[in-house]
Amino acid sequence: MRNWYERFEELEQLPPEERPTFQELEQNAEAGVVRRGIARYLITQNPERSIKMHTMLGTPLVRKAVMGTVGRIFPSGNGGNYRLDRNKSRIEAANNFALNGSVANEGLHTGAVMQQGYELVSHLIGHGDVAFNSTAIGINLALIALQRYNRARMVKRVDEELSEGNQFRPDYKNWLGIDARAVENYRETVTVTEGVATEVLSAEVEPSPLQPPYSVNLPYQSY
Repeated sequence: MRNWYERFEELEQLPPEERPTFQELEQNAEAGVVRRGIARYLITQNPERSIKMHTMLGTPLVRKAVMGTVGRIFPSGNGGNYRLDRNKSRIEAANNFALNGSVANEGLHTGAVMQQGYELVSHLIGHGDVAFNSTAIGINLALIALQRYNRARMVKRVDEELSEGNQFRPDYKNWLGIDARAVENYRETVTVTEGVATEVLSAEVEPSPLQPPYSVNLPYQSY
């Protein structure tokens, strides 16, 4: 049985010397200062380390609990904030989830933490019941960690796809600009860099007039 993403394999693969990483695409993305700043906050620069850290903290258990409860409401393969979109290639589905689904979820739970934090402070000042607010804050912090874990996993998957030469369709775009435009910008950068390096290596080193390329042998004289 064919994998769901195999129908996108007709896309031309990138040559080995022009295969970027996710971070290199982020550097070459057509995004402004504000969007780059948001991405800097949301996206880890080291997905492997982030995955290991969240695994030690038990975040995969939170993911299992969420997908076994709320996740069952959303059909598999239809995309959204909980599932990968099977109408896209593997690299685009992972990229979409990293930049859209997990970001939307984190924003939602961050807002909930802020609201519950405000109510918690109000109850502490007014000597109210803080048990519910404390529990809600703890749950939402765990769900924020889950989004960070999922995002790191998807960034790693995008890196794996890029290392195999897979790329985005020309009409695929997202808010951060990590798409075909960033790939093209990266390839142009690589081409320019290689051209400069070639010119430097091929340049002839002309001898200095103060250091002639020959030696002068003076006749031996005895006194």
